[in-house]
Amino acid sequence: MSPLVRVTGRPEETEALGGALGAHLGPGDVVALVGPLGGGKTAFVRGVARGAGSGDRVASPTYTLMAEYAGRLPLYHFDAYLADKERRFLSSGGLEYFHGEGASLVEWADRIPEDLPEDRLLVRFEILGESERRITIEALGPGSGRLLRALASPAPEPQGGASRSGGEPMSGGPAPDDPLRRFRRGDERAFEEIVRTYADRLVKFFRRLGADGGTCEDLTQEVFLKMVRGAVEYQARGRFDAFVFRVARNAWIDHVRAVDARPRAGSLDREGAGEPLPVPDGRAGPAESAGRREEARLLLAGLSRIPEGERLVVELGLFQGLPYAEVASVLDIPVGTVKSRMFSAIRRLRKELEERT
Repeated sequence: MSPLVRVTGRPEETEALGGALGAHLGPGDVVALVGPLGGGKTAFVRGVARGAGSGDRVASPTYTLMAEYAGRLPLYHFDAYLADKERRFLSSGGLEYFHGEGASLVEWADRIPEDLPEDRLLVRFEILGESERRITIEALGPGSGRLLRALASPAPEPQGGASRSGGEPMSGGPAPDDPLRRFRRGDERAFEEIVRTYADRLVKFFRRLGADGGTCEDLTQEVFLKMVRGAVEYQARGRFDAFVFRVARNAWIDHVRAVDARPRAGSLDREGAGEPLPVPDGRAGPAESAGRREEARLLLAGLSRIPEGERLVVELGLFQGLPYAEVASVLDIPVGTVKSRMFSAIRRLRKELEERT
């Protein structure tokens, strides 16, 4: 069967295409995702998860190697950017996931082709413009051929609302199980849940912005303290993820002001303004925990050299998996500015990685 080619004009359309695929995935299906940084792979996976009935948060598991999402069937999300470490994980038992009760999605699949089943659905992403993507879907066997035929045929609305019309709004009403609302009502365990869920993510958030290890932990504690102090007046608007990182962004601004660092907080509101923060020493950062892989080091160093406004967009959009509308809400900038900064940041990072590898 000939490959299926679709051109999407915005991330929501990429998610919707992923949602259509997610509605048809079955146990043992493997989807190989290939494309450049910022090409739309994670947005596509986010749609697949929604289409498979999962409401779990989706973000690239670059340093955790695999994430699992619960839906009508388990979804296993792999990231082979750190190819050697992913191979070790697969060879030590991870290959069983490809033949288990769930479906698997592998980002950067072109880095480990020999480790993947021959019968897989290959999805290639090309960047055509700031928000435009060409997505080519090809079946490499009979099982994946079934998926391709289902995608090529008219299908009902994907389960889980990948089109956003029936699912969780990008910046609309709050999740029904908002833990801070439960904490405000007296549920002490709800705040423990917040700490468990966000402590590590916040430390990495501040780390990638340029803070050292001790400062990252202090800032993370400050975020939690701000939540406790403000719990009485807290009003849930939008997704809880966006609220947490809005508090974190404000804590970072306060920190930058306090130490008289550059760029100052004003750079967050001026396109491309400000000088980059110092390069983290990497002694306890993500690159170290991933075995000091050279490409991870280059990516972290590259992030430290782009303007802070762009770096925040990359951090929230790519690493934290927030949709553009929520990134705009967190940073108090228009969605168009988010897209422009993301496009500029991806171009800078891609150029630097190409020059240094």
